[in-house]
Amino acid sequence: YLSVNDWLNRIASADFVLTDSFHGMVFAIIFRRQFLVVCNVERGRSRFLSLLSFLGLDDRVYRECDITLAPIDYDDVEKRLSSLRQSSYKFLERALCE
Repeated sequence: YLSVNDWLNRIASADFVLTDSFHGMVFAIIFRRQFLVVCNVERGRSRFLSLLSFLGLDDRVYRECDITLAPIDYDDVEKRLSSLRQSSYKFLERALCE
């Protein structure tokens, strides 16, 4: 197994990431890498699909068919992530102040 630093460095420096790991997908997004996800039902497919749908990246899920991927528009993804972060901060603020 790779160390956490080596694993993160490989994702950060990759031209393209193919992963069945939710965290691999998240770090591909954070590092703005082009990626494709092979959802693993046993590891929680719904969390992959939920985040990808929110970020407008539904086409990043491998389905057994012809794959034609357009480059990811990370400016749009960042706007959506910003909105998600704001909602999360507000939720935490309310939860911690009650």
